[in-house]
Amino acid sequence: MSDIFQEIPDEIDEDWKWGAIVGGWSSENLVIARAYRTAGDWLVDKGLREEEMYEVAYPILFLYRHSIELYLKAIARDHTHYEDVSRSAKEKPNQRSPGHRLLIDELKEVVQLRFRQKLPARLLLFLEGFARNDPDSQTFRYEDGPKSGAELWADLRQAKVMMDVLVKGLERIIHEVRRGPADPNGS
Repeated sequence: MSDIFQEIPDEIDEDWKWGAIVGGWSSENLVIARAYRTAGDWLVDKGLREEEMYEVAYPILFLYRHSIELYLKAIARDHTHYEDVSRSAKEKPNQRSPGHRLLIDELKEVVQLRFRQKLPARLLLFLEGFARNDPDSQTFRYEDGPKSGAELWADLRQAKVMMDVLVKGLERIIHEVRRGPADPNGS
């Protein structure tokens, strides 16, 4: 038996489907965010198919929450890099975990500056649900998370739908932010 982490074999090709290359280009927040979202989607599909969603609920919620956090961090980092007007992300630009609420505030600011509109209410409600129920990314990982005593219904089928809508919007925002500074004339 060998270590699961190894140097990349010289003979690796597209037929090697039992592992993956990690690190390098695959360690960017956006790539990792997409992977966590995909894994969450797969688990929702499995839970629906096997009618045992309770078996995968916590991993799904953790995967979706972490995916959202990585998307928001990518936006905050890129926005701070390109825009000199960002308040919240500039305060602690290198902090590894600035908090879900701070990242949501940064997203709202980016949407206002870039698109001259507010974040849609249903997406804000979805994001704030995670911020409220899992403020420090512990609730869906450990039994003693901050909301561990509360019982809530989590509609995971709806979470998958909302992740699809949210990710499409976040990918568009990231694309726009990476294009460079917003045009002050709005054109």
